[in-house]
Amino acid sequence: DRIMRGKLVAAGPGRKVDGVIQEMNVKVGDIVMFDKFTVAKVDIDDESIFIGQESDMLMVVSDEQ
Repeated sequence: DRIMRGKLVAAGPGRKVDGVIQEMNVKVGDIVMFDKFTVAKVDIDDESIFIGQESDMLMVVSDEQ
């Protein structure tokens, strides 16, 4: 139960490395696996949203786009 699966619903532009933005390797719509202890959980209405960094994602299971 530690490893969870979810759909990526939002993503930023990437991160800056030496002044250059590195694009994200994941995108909105990807189904990803992540460790629930490395992300923050927020409950909105009756839905759980997990917030984390790209490095928190263990793998992309599928691309739904």
